[in-house]
Amino acid sequence: MEIVELPGLAKQLDLVLGLIFVIITGARGMWVFGHVYTSAIQDRNEWRTLALSGLSLTDRSVSAMEKK
Repeated sequence: MEIVELPGLAKQLDLVLGLIFVIITGARGMWVFGHVYTSAIQDRNEWRTLALSGLSLTDRSVSAMEKK
């Protein structure tokens, strides 16, 4: 191996290490892909709607009891 070949070898090594990094972190679930993110946002919004409707029901029942 000559010194002239080192920059090309370093570039190839960077690409291989980058690919290995992406594969390992993807396998561990460290990446959040678009469809997973939108699904989580939809679930959050559904739970928020249910919680707020329950809170509204509680407020109405408390105000009804106060009127009596």
